[in-house]
Amino acid sequence: NGFEHQFVQLIREIPLILHYDEIEAQLPEHRQPAGNGYLENLQIATMREAQGGFYLAMKGGSNAESHNHNDVGSFIIYYNGNPQFIDPSVESYTAKTFDSRFRYTLWTMRSGYHNIPVVNGKEQKEGAQFHAADAVFAESNSACSFSCDIARAYEPEAGLAAWKRTAT
Repeated sequence: NGFEHQFVQLIREIPLILHYDEIEAQLPEHRQPAGNGYLENLQIATMREAQGGFYLAMKGGSNAESHNHNDVGSFIIYYNGNPQFIDPSVESYTAKTFDSRFRYTLWTMRSGYHNIPVVNGKEQKEGAQFHAADAVFAESNSACSFSCDIARAYEPEAGLAAWKRTAT
């Protein structure tokens, strides 16, 4: 059952917790992610300060992508290579992960468990019709920004005309 699976997973991870300092010492000293960039078809932007420091990645896109999570507008932020705001990612894959009847009942797939707003009690919905609009990536010598309107990632019952998310 689910509890037994989580318990076994925890037991496997205890050595990682107990030996974290040893593992971290083996990592490269400078673990900075790549610099600014934009994947237009996926509406994924990455931004990094020239001297290190902050790194941000943000996603527009749709809720019908391969290995989809309902996470239009989600972002991650690192500072000096350390996570500050994260995305929960995915738990261990199971049959439910790939079964359309259950996939979006899993907390890791739902927008309410990403850094996405729940609007009037409504989470984002799955499907190509639920997507970001008006995505804009801009880069200059001194600044970089990405913005998108995430209102279309919600059903009309959420009551959104627009919800623009912007990162600079």
